[in-house]
Amino acid sequence: MRPSLSALMALLLVACASVHETAPERRDSVEVEVADVPPIHLRSVRVPVSDVEAGAEFYREAFGMKEVRRLGAGPSLQIVMNTGETVEAATANPRSPLVIVNRPDGLEVGGLAALIISVPDVDAVLTAVVDAGGTVVRPKVAIPDGPTFGFVKDPEGNQLELLLSE
Repeated sequence: MRPSLSALMALLLVACASVHETAPERRDSVEVEVADVPPIHLRSVRVPVSDVEAGAEFYREAFGMKEVRRLGAGPSLQIVMNTGETVEAATANPRSPLVIVNRPDGLEVGGLAALIISVPDVDAVLTAVVDAGGTVVRPKVAIPDGPTFGFVKDPEGNQLELLLSE
């Protein structure tokens, strides 16, 4: 029996958070050896906003996040942000970054993949998603000299992007 998608996501989030924990030990922390971390992990979280520059400024001011990369331009602009005392520290931070993107006009709930998950085998995970009750929104796409990805929805309609691990 395969675990449900929500159970798998919960396991992944706990593993990702505990492996990179740098704060003093907390009573609710979970110790995980790096060798025990599954090859599937949270890659980044997309934050759709109406104005990418203003959205990034909010995360700078409110959370002290630093811009570590820009992708695209105009309506395709994406600003990747992470935490760290300096831009160099934020760039080197192994924790999952935020990706600030434009929210398309009229975007329906679940219409944009907010969670991006690195996976070792896109086809196998697409099959596992369907077996667990989810649906494939876009089958695997392999862009020459670019990423390999697919899009799925969980049973509640939340869209996820599956990105082949590098």
